[in-house]
Order: sequence, then C-alpha cells, then structure tokens
Amino acid sequence: MSERAGAGYRLPGRARRVLVSLVPVVCPEGAVRLGITEWLVAHAERSAASFPAVFRRALGAGLATYDLAAAAWPPARGRTASRLDPERAAAWYRVWWRSRVAPQRELARAVKSILSLAYYEAPAVQAEMGYTPQAWIDKVKRRRLEVHADAIERHDRSLIAPDPLPSSLAARRAAAREAG
Repeated sequence: MSERAGAGYRLPGRARRVLVSLVPVVCPEGAVRLGITEWLVAHAERSAASFPAVFRRALGAGLATYDLAAAAWPPARGRTASRLDPERAAAWYRVWWRSRVAPQRELARAVKSILSLAYYEAPAVQAEMGYTPQAWIDKVKRRRLEVHADAIERHDRSLIAPDPLPSSLAARRAAAREAG
C-alpha cells in the first residue's frame, strides 16, 4: 500500500505514551476501570492510519510538542506531559484546550475526538451501556425480508432471466425494420 493509505502505520512511541496518559483525562472513568487503555490507543492508532500522511505527521509532531512543552510549564517541575500525575495532566490538558493558540486548541480537541470515538466503540463499553447494535440489525433485517420478500425474489429472477432486448446488431436492425 502507499504511504497515503497508512499501511502498517504505527504511532511514534512518544505519541503512544501521550495518548496513554490522556485516556484518564479525556475519557469517562470507565476507560481506566474497564482496563481498556491499550485498546483505546490501538484504536486511535488505526484511526490515525486512515488519515492522509500530512495529518499523521502533524498529529505526531503535535503530540510530541504537547509532551515536551509540559516540561517548561512550572507546575510540571520539568516532567513531560506523559509523566505528569493525574491532576497535573488534567490541568496541562486544560491549558491546551483553552489556549488562544489555534493549533494547541485544535490538537486538544482532535485528541479528545479520537479517544472518545475509540471509547464508545469499545466492546466492553458498549456491553456495559447495553448497546447491542447487532440485535437491532437482525430485527430490522427480518422485518425487511418479511415486507419486501416478493420484490427481492422478483429482482433475483430478473438477474438470471433472458435479456428481453435483442443483443445482436442484426436482430436490432430487424426489430427496427419491423417497427417501421
């Protein structure tokens, strides 16, 4: 596959560590309680693989900047964002979320979006919420088959029926002559 398609894409190690540290900050408490942090980061990585290469590079650079810039933030006491305790990690994230600098603010929102999407896609979270889309899909499928069975059968037969239109040039000319 091409680079654009993200074949075999892996988040840089620093980016993965930052995302792991952000799961308890941006996701509901169930993420930590259910022990799905690594699953969420892997899902985020698969999501990032679908982005164009320029966005993947920007995400990696943004997460590295987020991580390293924390060391200059006085409450971090020289620690990177991925090494902050939960309270300081949440405060550092809020600094970026509320920033007047658009790239900082947008990175914070993008990371929250990616991790939130992953959270609600997690089978453990869906099970806990009682969200069972497959049961609904099966129910609707049965109902549609009952209602539309005749139309489906007619269509299926039409796919293998002989072509009602003449297929050869000679047959078309003959039909045109008959039509006048």
